[in-house]
Amino acid sequence: MSTFAERCVLAVLGYAALTNYQALVADANEVRQELRQERGGRTERLVSQWQEIRPNAEVAAQFYKIDMTVARRGRRRANHEQQQFFEEQLFASVNFWRIAGEDIAAGRVDAGTLSAYLGADARAWLALLQQQEGRWDEARAAQIALAIKGLELLVYQEQRHQII
Repeated sequence: MSTFAERCVLAVLGYAALTNYQALVADANEVRQELRQERGGRTERLVSQWQEIRPNAEVAAQFYKIDMTVARRGRRRANHEQQQFFEEQLFASVNFWRIAGEDIAAGRVDAGTLSAYLGADARAWLALLQQQEGRWDEARAAQIALAIKGLELLVYQEQRHQII
């Protein structure tokens, strides 16, 4: 049998544990809410960024689709200035898709929302970049490979979102 003093100590310790637990739960909820807001903001920034670069990205994608057809048919290719311009636009898009994939993998964005906004573009770019594999130097090929992984994540999220 415990003494009155022991029961008092146990009661005080129990009360302290309960109040600390409630504070920890409240802190954890605050942290989750802040993370949701941060993820939402980052998702919105990515969507806005894509909307800004999309017109030039679409022109570059069209150029490389035509360029692949011309190369297969053996026709004359575009001049150096055109190729340089379109290469810059292509790799700006490649970098965007790489960053989006990294953010999805790290959980820094809301993948479902991002895939809802960018899913159709992601599928088109995935097909284009898969065609571009093997056409570039090692550094550019590595960028394309990372962008493809990011696009695959985005397309997977879109398919998963459609199923649910």
